Amino acid sequence: MEQFASAVGPVTVILSVLNGIAHLDTIGARFGAEQVLGGKAVIIASLDGDGRVIMHAPLHELSFGEISGGFSDRTHALSAVFDGCGFDAPARTCGTSSPN
Repeated sequence: MEQFASAVGPVTVILSVLNGIAHLDTIGARFGAEQVLGGKAVIIASLDGDGRVIMHAPLHELSFGEISGGFSDRTHALSAVFDGCGFDAPARTCGTSSPN
């Protein structure tokens, strides 16, 4: 987190796609929970002996959303940024009341 801390400003959105969910609290405590979106990446790939990513299937999706659930201006804006980038990146409703 310290490596990117200087790049985080008052309107920065931090989209975390790490395994698990415990890190969301840690990131939220450091930068403010309102700046954190949850995410999930689905990709079937591995690294070859030279460290290159080898795709094993055409499945590649990044879904994300507000931790508290629902859609927001920023999830719609982020979805628009990802539109046409070569992988599926839908905004989803997240949170305890509206699971993926």
